[in-house]
Amino acid sequence: MFGQGQRPLDHEEDILSGDENSSAVSGVNRAPGTRPKRRSVFEGLAMEEQWRQARKELKWSLFFDLLGLGLWGVEFVWILIGPRCPLGEYDGWCTAFNLASACTCLLCVTFGISVFFDIKDLYASKSSPRTRT
Repeated sequence: MFGQGQRPLDHEEDILSGDENSSAVSGVNRAPGTRPKRRSVFEGLAMEEQWRQARKELKWSLFFDLLGLGLWGVEFVWILIGPRCPLGEYDGWCTAFNLASACTCLLCVTFGISVFFDIKDLYASKSSPRTRT
């Protein structure tokens, strides 16, 4: 206002300085026809290291989800094959057993859904940030 002129192009660095994990450079204050500022080699290497760490954690999460799916799946099949407990017998213990059987089924399904999303996340993050544009 009052003839201060145009803002300097370095203003976007001030905006983005609080977000160290961002990989995109905002084009809000860029003049038409100018290209965005390139990342340095060190920024690219730091982003790739963060990407590797995130994928490593995701693979461990997938491992534990598969382990949980396997264990609860075996438990659920074992309960289905085993003897039945009639409802209301043994002072309510059969009701608790049947409830635990239902919870086992729900846990197995939940771990299966978690495995699905872990695989989907691994597939979505398979390319390195250095190869993305």
